[in-house]
Amino acid sequence: MKKQLSSTHLETLSRLSSFNTRLQVVTNSLQKFHTSINNTPDEILTQIFSWIDSRTVFKFRRLSRRVDTILTTAHFAVLNQTKYDTMIQEELKTCLTNMNAKLGSGLSRAFALGPLSFQTMYAHQYLPLLKKFKTLGWDFDRMLISNPKWKPAFSKSLCNLDWIEELFVDGVCGPIPEEISRLTKINKLQISKSSVGVIPIEIFGLAKLRYLDLCDCQLTGIIPKELVTLVSLQCLFLENNRLEGPLPENLGNLRSLFWLYLSNNRLSGELPASIGELLDLRYLILTGNNFTGTVPETIGNLSSLERLVMDNNNFTGFLPSTLLHLTNLYECDFRGNARLDCDFIFPLLLL
Repeated sequence: MKKQLSSTHLETLSRLSSFNTRLQVVTNSLQKFHTSINNTPDEILTQIFSWIDSRTVFKFRRLSRRVDTILTTAHFAVLNQTKYDTMIQEELKTCLTNMNAKLGSGLSRAFALGPLSFQTMYAHQYLPLLKKFKTLGWDFDRMLISNPKWKPAFSKSLCNLDWIEELFVDGVCGPIPEEISRLTKINKLQISKSSVGVIPIEIFGLAKLRYLDLCDCQLTGIIPKELVTLVSLQCLFLENNRLEGPLPENLGNLRSLFWLYLSNNRLSGELPASIGELLDLRYLILTGNNFTGTVPETIGNLSSLERLVMDNNNFTGFLPSTLLHLTNLYECDFRGNARLDCDFIFPLLLL
């Protein structure tokens, strides 16, 4: 039969345990070499990891929650980028030798991989060096070839570059931040080969926007009615997404539009009659959607139209004879609309 420990014995053991803990703390503070991460003070770990190249250091976030916390502090970001300041400067100098700033490798990759604290530090410290450029490109898609599991986000820090007039970003994951509304000088925005969810309405507050390309972005939802406020828009590319619903009723407000590419989505409903008000439109590409109803007669008003491609939809009835007014047309494709017919001769027509 085991002897029961008396309260005096238990109290003695508790004091010994407490003393041992305090002794370990003192020993660690005096120790020059630490053989275990668990016993290494945070400051020393921070110093150790700060010497690792910014392009690889964030792989260690998976070691433990403690290491992850250390690598996401502003203190670590300052230490790490200070040690690699020369390398960052050299990379940016390479950009400065070109007409446009095209960042897609080296430490610009680290910028995307890093936590918000790191991105904020990088953007504040180095991206202002690119102020002489009006165009900035960030090609993450090329990096994904070597690391397909990597999922770079669209950093809010990019939205602080309020001098930018043209921005190209490929291969990002996650939503486009609402802070994009800060890019008030931008006239050309391309985000492609990405996964960004819905189209943020903040984009339609960019009054100077003339070129908008959101192709291959796995976009879902509808095309917001706010689109028609971009009265300076000349080119709109929304191909190869999963957009649904009808086109905005007041689409004709986009009177500066040259190119309209909406193919390979799930758009539906009838084409708005206001489409006939896009008098400068040259390319109208609606392939592979679910549009229904008759083709509006007002489409014959598009006297500048060169390509009219509406194949593989669900249009019905007869094509309007106003198509004969489109004298600049060199391509007219309505194939794949099983219930659509034509009762006049039109040599260019593919039906």
